[in-house]
Amino acid sequence: KSIGLAAQMARCGLPVCAAISSSLPYFKEILISIGDEQSVDENLSTFAAHLKTLNQALNLNGSKSLVLIDEICGSTDPEEGSALARSFIEAYESQGVFGVITSHLSPLKVGWSEDSKVVNGSLEYDMTTGRPTYQFLPGVPGLSQAIQTAKRTGVEGGIIERAYELLTPEARAQREKLDDIEKIREELLQLKQTYLQEKATAARNKDKYKKLMRDFEKEKEQWLQRSVKKAEKKVDEMITHAKVHDVFQRHEKLQQIKTEFPKVVRSQKTDSSGPETSEEFAKLYPTGSVVFVPSLNKDGIIQSTPNQKGEVTVQAGSIRLQLPWKQIQVAQKPQNPTARVARQQGFSWGLQTGDRTIDLRGQRVEEALENLESQLDAATHSQEDRVKIIHGHGTEALKRAVRSHLSRSTYVQSWKSGGKDSGGDGVTWASLGVDL
Repeated sequence: KSIGLAAQMARCGLPVCAAISSSLPYFKEILISIGDEQSVDENLSTFAAHLKTLNQALNLNGSKSLVLIDEICGSTDPEEGSALARSFIEAYESQGVFGVITSHLSPLKVGWSEDSKVVNGSLEYDMTTGRPTYQFLPGVPGLSQAIQTAKRTGVEGGIIERAYELLTPEARAQREKLDDIEKIREELLQLKQTYLQEKATAARNKDKYKKLMRDFEKEKEQWLQRSVKKAEKKVDEMITHAKVHDVFQRHEKLQQIKTEFPKVVRSQKTDSSGPETSEEFAKLYPTGSVVFVPSLNKDGIIQSTPNQKGEVTVQAGSIRLQLPWKQIQVAQKPQNPTARVARQQGFSWGLQTGDRTIDLRGQRVEEALENLESQLDAATHSQEDRVKIIHGHGTEALKRAVRSHLSRSTYVQSWKSGGKDSGGDGVTWASLGVDL
C-alpha cells in the first residue's frame, strides 16, 4: 500500500516521503490485488476474484506498468496455489513489468535462479520482541512465523506444541535451516550496529582533534606574531641608537640588519606556504606590494587586485602587464632603492618657497622613478615638509607612473596636482611625513 501510494503521488506531482537518493519510475498503469474482492452478485469467490485481477495484469507490458499483489494465490490449496502463482510471476517477469508480490507459500520462497529478474527476499522480524522492523532483506527468504505469532497472541500451549508435532519432516528441516540463517543474520546485525557506533565515535573524535589542531595553529600564529613584533621593535631600537655618520650609511645598516633578520621571523611575513585563492592573494599582496615576476626575472609592484580571470596588474620598471596571480612570487630581495647613492641631478631649491624641486622631464620612467625615490629619501631625512615634482604632460605615461609611485611610497602622506598658481597639472606636490 505504501509503494502504491508513493507511485500515485509521484504521478500527481506530489512530494514522496523517501530518502534523497531514492528513485521512482513514472508508471502509466498501476494494477493492484489487495484485500477480499469476492462478489455474490457476480458469483465470484475470494480466489476467483483474485484470479480475475491476476489475469488482467497479463495485459500489462514494459517497465511503466506496476503490479501490486498481496498473498498471491493464497486462498486455495497450497500446492496448486504455489504452482499457479509461480506461473503468473514468470509471465510478469517475461513482460518486463515492475511488481511487488507477497506470499506465505513456502514453495515460492526458493527455486529462483541467480539470473532471474525476480528478487526474492523477506522483511526483517525481531525474534526477541516478536515484532517486525520493516527492513527488507534481499535474497533471504523469511519464515511465516505462524506458530510464533500464535504463541505471542496467547494461544494455549497445548495447541502450540501439537502444531510443532504436526509439521512434516521437510518443513522441520527447512525451519531448522532458516533458524540457522536467522541466527547468522542476528549476529551480522549486531556487528553492523557495533560498527556504526564505533564509526560515529571515530567521527566525533576526528572533529574533536581537528578543533584542537585549529586552536593550536591559531595559538601558534598568535605567538609567532607577538615574537615578530617584539623582534622588530628590538631591531628598530637598535637602528635608532645606531651611530652612523650620514644618511646613506644609516640606510645601508638598516638594509643589512633586516636582510639578516632570522628566517623563522621573516617567513611569517611572507607566508611561505603561499596563497591558495585569489582572495588570499589580495589580502597577502595588497596594491603597492613588491613581488617577483618570473617571466621578466625582476621585481615589480602590484597595481590592482585579481580580476574575474584571476589576473593582476603589475608595474615592473617601465613595463606594465597583466599576469595570473598564481605566477607571481615573493620578492627576491628586500626593496630599498634609497640604498644607492642619491643622484644630485634633476632637482633644485625654489628661491621663493624654499621647497625642493625634482625635475624629471626627459627621463625614462624607470630612471625617473629611481631618482624620485632617492630625492624623497633625502628630503625626508632633511625633515622637509613637501617637495615639488615636475614631470610635464607629454604622453602622460611619466605623470601616471610618478603619481602611482607616490600613492604607495612610504615617505609620502599625500599628493596633489599643481594648481593654476603652482605649476598646473604638469606638476605634482607631495607632502612628506615619515619619521626615521
